[in-house]
Amino acid sequence: MRFQVVSFLAALPFSLANLADLSYSAPPERLAAAQKEAGCNLPAGFQISDFSAKTNGTGPTPALTAYSFAYSDPDTDVAVKCSYNSSSVSTTPGSLTPRYACENSDVKFILSGATGRTLTLIERICPGPNGVKGYEVAGAVDLALNCSTTPASCKTSSNDVRGNFTSLDPVTDPTRIKRWVPR
Repeated sequence: MRFQVVSFLAALPFSLANLADLSYSAPPERLAAAQKEAGCNLPAGFQISDFSAKTNGTGPTPALTAYSFAYSDPDTDVAVKCSYNSSSVSTTPGSLTPRYACENSDVKFILSGATGRTLTLIERICPGPNGVKGYEVAGAVDLALNCSTTPASCKTSSNDVRGNFTSLDPVTDPTRIKRWVPR
């Protein structure tokens, strides 16, 4: 049995070989499918940079009215800009927690928490034979913001904010893009 496990792990693509680096447990069936699928990387983490925000309040945790940041995932080679402002529209129905799409709709984000400083990132991964990505990873970071004393702007105290993905789930939200073919 031990030989079979070692053989299985040795056969995995390099991007999956270091499963100890993941902060989530990948289901065995996902690993088996990933071994067969080209381009399926199970990412360990992500990076946020250039986070800046506008606020119309004062105090230690003023409400953010607009913000933007750069998102990157070195394991999947995804790098996109993300932003939120008063004209942003959630990609989810009103009954669900609002998710906002980045420039690449495979990456979405949620800003939440008691002080609105927890940024959750969701990235769709593992394209199937039809090109539709069937799984998504998610992880969150708490943002340490430095805000000006007058209502104006906030920035993260570090330009390099890193987070780990902590969950891997099938895509089940209703924002999956459906391609309709006219008859």
